[in-house]
Amino acid sequence: MSSIGRILIVVNLLLAGAFLGWASQVLKAGQDYKTSYLEEEKAHTETRNDLESQISKLNAELAAQRDTLGQVREAASKDATELAAKKNELVDAEKDNDELRSSLGGYNERLDLLANKVEASDARAADAAREARDAVVAKEDAEDAQRDAEIARRDAEDRAAKLASDLAAVTVRAETLTNSLAAAERNLENMSALSGIDLGTLVQQPAVDRSVVDVRMDLSPGFVAINAGSALGIRRGMVFDVYRGQVYKGKVRVETVDEDMCTAVVTTAVDGAAIQVGDNATTAL
Repeated sequence: MSSIGRILIVVNLLLAGAFLGWASQVLKAGQDYKTSYLEEEKAHTETRNDLESQISKLNAELAAQRDTLGQVREAASKDATELAAKKNELVDAEKDNDELRSSLGGYNERLDLLANKVEASDARAADAAREARDAVVAKEDAEDAQRDAEIARRDAEDRAAKLASDLAAVTVRAETLTNSLAAAERNLENMSALSGIDLGTLVQQPAVDRSVVDVRMDLSPGFVAINAGSALGIRRGMVFDVYRGQVYKGKVRVETVDEDMCTAVVTTAVDGAAIQVGDNATTAL
């Protein structure tokens, strides 16, 4: 064999060895990347599951706090009604007391007149004495009635004061629960933002069918106004589907809520189906 042939054989062997080494390194790098990717995917899945568990727990706590707040508000309304009734009773008792005082003054005047009659006329002394005794009895009865009215007035004042104190305590508790509810809603929104999970899929939404009353697509990603607010149970994070007739136009997520109106950001838009004023917006498509 010639020298050139031997040289070519050696070169081919060297190239083959280099290729095998390079292929081995590429295979190892691919295997390492696959292992790293599987570990990262597992960690992400565990994190997501943990976040979903925390969000479910927050939803349960939020629902419980809403129920408690409703009960407290109902109790506060009942106490306020009872307090108003007791105040009316107190006014009636004071009126009765004033009438009894007036009657007592009349009895005193009558006693004075009878006493003068006794002193002025011995002939009518017996009748005057009898009338005086009757007047004394009537006076004692009036005094007893006045004492009873005074006791009833004090009892009514005590009950009114206790109801006012109870109402104040219930009001403080309602404010505390309202603040706790707001904090829980903020935590839920933060958890949704961290996990990337749509809050509308986690929070039970009331069935609401309203209309789009304003559209601003010149502001990215697009905003709409819907004639539904807190009076219908609308909350931040709820999702509306927008459509007109048989044409589906996309999804919007509520950002700000007033009593009768809310604004929402466009999260899903359908090509060729622009959202317009007058489109239907529903939470129960």
